Amino acid sequence: MTTKVWKKVLRSVFLDPKVDEMLRQVAFRLNISKGELIRTYVERGIAAEREAARAQAEAAAQPPKLLAIRKRRAAAASRTEQPAVAMAAAASD
Repeated sequence: MTTKVWKKVLRSVFLDPKVDEMLRQVAFRLNISKGELIRTYVERGIAAEREAARAQAEAAAQPPKLLAIRKRRAAAASRTEQPAVAMAAAASD
């Protein structure tokens, strides 16, 4: 007796009828099943989420450097604004 090994897991989801119709149209245009299209969209969504998490973790690992850059930019901006403020104050006198 052989046992059948499933390579996929069954998940039931409820979709809005408009979304289901959009899936049907895209699947028809691509000549694939709606199930295959849904699996593709889920895989892409997971990949995008992983990439976003990776980018966020990478950014979190660099705050001291970014903070230093922001402080330098703020200091430079305040130096260039001071003469303009002084001139504006002198002009109003």
